[in-house]
Amino acid sequence: MAGAAMAGSLVVNASGANSPYTISLETLGTFRGVLLDTTTAAAAVNGALSYVPGQDITTNVVVSLAFTGGAFNGQQVLLCDASANRHIAIATPAAGTTSQGFIISTLAGAGNTIYMTGAANCGAAAGNQVPVRILAATTTGFVTATVTSSVGGSTVDSTGSANVARIRSEYAAAFNAPAAHVTDYLGSPGTGTNFTVAATGATNLTAGTNAAANITRTGNQFGATNGSAVSGPTNPGGLTVGSVVSLTDSQAWQGIAKVFLSTAAGAGNCADSAGSNAVGTGAPNGTVALTIPAASFNGSAGMDATVCLLGNGSVLSIPRTIAAGVAVNVTGTGANSPAASALNNIDAWSTNAYQAFVGWLVNAATVPTFCLISNNDTAKTATVLLDIVSNEGTVVIGGINLGTIPPKTAKLATFTGNSVSLAGGTATDLTTLGANNRYVGKLTTTVNPANATVTCIQTDPATGVKRAVPTYSNSANTY
Repeated sequence: MAGAAMAGSLVVNASGANSPYTISLETLGTFRGVLLDTTTAAAAVNGALSYVPGQDITTNVVVSLAFTGGAFNGQQVLLCDASANRHIAIATPAAGTTSQGFIISTLAGAGNTIYMTGAANCGAAAGNQVPVRILAATTTGFVTATVTSSVGGSTVDSTGSANVARIRSEYAAAFNAPAAHVTDYLGSPGTGTNFTVAATGATNLTAGTNAAANITRTGNQFGATNGSAVSGPTNPGGLTVGSVVSLTDSQAWQGIAKVFLSTAAGAGNCADSAGSNAVGTGAPNGTVALTIPAASFNGSAGMDATVCLLGNGSVLSIPRTIAAGVAVNVTGTGANSPAASALNNIDAWSTNAYQAFVGWLVNAATVPTFCLISNNDTAKTATVLLDIVSNEGTVVIGGINLGTIPPKTAKLATFTGNSVSLAGGTATDLTTLGANNRYVGKLTTTVNPANATVTCIQTDPATGVKRAVPTYSNSANTY
């Protein structure tokens, strides 16, 4: 029995010398027939599957070829001695058989190359070809082969495994680092309805997250590229490839008139025109699923999709996070469509104004709340805006203008039964909130966040004692 030093060697020459094929996991919802076929450069190594025994292989030795993740396809296979281009064994394994023994009829000396072929004769023009099956798979990895020579059940020679094919995903979702958009209260119009534009200080209604939701493609020699292989043998998967990009918004798309994707050349092309929009929807709601048209993605290459949001002219509620997920859909007989990606944050919004959330307001005269709002800016007059963001009675109100506060000045905002007012201003009726309902208000003070503070107290309805009411801010100052 041969020791380790006498072990034979097995080489697979498929896409090149000692190189396996790559095959797309997306095609392996069923088995795929592949012809292991050496290139001209690899022909000198004698065949797509070559076995060099560590010692003489004599008559009646059984040379067994076994696959893991692969199988024979039902055709005749010859074992050929490359030194004389003569066949030394022949067998016709049943289709789907994962191992087969070949009984040697003629001596093959140690060190001689024994190659396997599906051709009718050794040395034929097709002598470098071996037909095999790649079995259905659910995970990436390698399809391997091993050779063992034995007599009477005792091993006389064996090889390590050789990679026949590498199974890898052809498509994968990818996401850039989240973009950061700032809603503007300090510029023009400065109403929180527009975004600031970096570098220029200008504002606009459109937020573009450049190349946010992407599909990367790794070309394989036997692939799912819309039914045609990229290179190597023409063994197409016969499948169709498409994609859907799903988008969510933590503020339920408030203030957004339209969401669309741009796959036009050049990242960040968010012009609201048919020429640059790949697909989109008006009045977005819930999870928005946008199917990419085949003209923009059909599997033949990767894709970069810029996510574009168009404001509707009302306040752009913040903070908010936009998230995206990508599904690559592979369809057809034997398709193995990958799971959709998880949602990934692609855009986070903030503001250039100070915002404080007052978390314990009561629409009752017996529980009044008083908030001292301080404008510490030395030059800019602040406008104070109020949004009722949640309420026990479900009614919410947005965009209440309480008035202005001059520089270096503080004013008191009073929340009491059915009304709110800023000192020196006109009271706003809050009857629609419902009597005695607790609610949360968001106070926006239109100065730099470092130049504003909000502190609140409330009258205890039982004792009449004033108690502090905590406020929470998404700005630089947090209380």
